[in-house]
Amino acid sequence: MGQFLFSVERIVNGNIRKALTNRELNVNIAVFAEYKRGTEEHQGMNIKSQNEILTRSSKLADFYSKAKTKLLSEMEEFEIRVSQWKLSRI
Repeated sequence: MGQFLFSVERIVNGNIRKALTNRELNVNIAVFAEYKRGTEEHQGMNIKSQNEILTRSSKLADFYSKAKTKLLSEMEEFEIRVSQWKLSRI
């Protein structure tokens, strides 16, 4: 998951930057992850970062870093709490 979030950082920040013309935006990052246990059991999980108000002067790298940390932490908690589930796809 960390690798995926790293690979899309430019795209996400670019899209936010485009939307931040002359207004503030209330932004969060959401990821839908599918977990698999065994060969037939699947479970979806929707994970979101906290909402944050961004402006043109906001440091998007800081916002994304904080959001990424929260997303990875929630996924790690799930994997520890519910054993035998493996991330299947994002």
